[in-house]
Amino acid sequence: MWYYVKLIAQTKPKIVVWENVAAVLNCKHYMTYRKFYYTLGNLGYKVNAGVLNAKYFNLPQNRVRVFVVAIRKDTDIRFTYPRGYDSGVRIRHELSDNFPDKYFVKSYEDITPYNRQFLSTHNIMPVGRIKDAKFKQTNEVLSIDGIFDCLTTKQGNWIVDDRIPREKPIRHLIPQESLRFMGFEDKDFYKCRYRYEKKGSKKTRCDNVPDGEIYIQAGNSIAVNVLMALFGQLYGVPWQDKVFKERKKTEEELLRELPLFAYMKDNAA
Repeated sequence: MWYYVKLIAQTKPKIVVWENVAAVLNCKHYMTYRKFYYTLGNLGYKVNAGVLNAKYFNLPQNRVRVFVVAIRKDTDIRFTYPRGYDSGVRIRHELSDNFPDKYFVKSYEDITPYNRQFLSTHNIMPVGRIKDAKFKQTNEVLSIDGIFDCLTTKQGNWIVDDRIPREKPIRHLIPQESLRFMGFEDKDFYKCRYRYEKKGSKKTRCDNVPDGEIYIQAGNSIAVNVLMALFGQLYGVPWQDKVFKERKKTEEELLRELPLFAYMKDNAA
């Protein structure tokens, strides 16, 4: 962090964007974060701090992050944090249709089911836990009708992929899906996963990066959709079409989803 501050002091960029986990605001790290915040102010920046969750930006992942946006005081840049919403995207919408059978390694007999009901699908929906698992978080089994837990540098939680009947329907995300859940396109996956060797007039695709490295890249990255919204706000560029695509909602549709109007609609029905 302090090398970062030294760079800012030397180069004085117009805008500084800093992202970190929400735990920087807890009692253990808060004083360090506070010192960082006020140091940026003393360097001549107007500092904004906000918490954004990737699940409100068309990604089926509960990824809460602190974004500090510092703008040099001698500029006329105006900034407000982007507002997202539940676009309706869920785990099942971002799953690949092509995957090796080696990922399907668990059956229903391998889990301890939870007796839970979920009122809203815009949540993580754990349906059980792998038996005899040491750690709870990454060994919970999630329904694909909900969203994913925060991606780490590992394979993440198990999911029940029941789209095709199988003897063992429980698996992890494949590397391609991990990048999708971060907002990357499939072409980005192929660029970082493979290399292409030319032999005569033909190109041959060869493995270049192992699966484990892709999981690390995905878990250490910043959600692309959140960054698009953030920079769209900074530079006055319309970002909703790029972020939400076919799931974009109008202001009228969002208004109708407010609790009062949803209640009136249910009563009318």
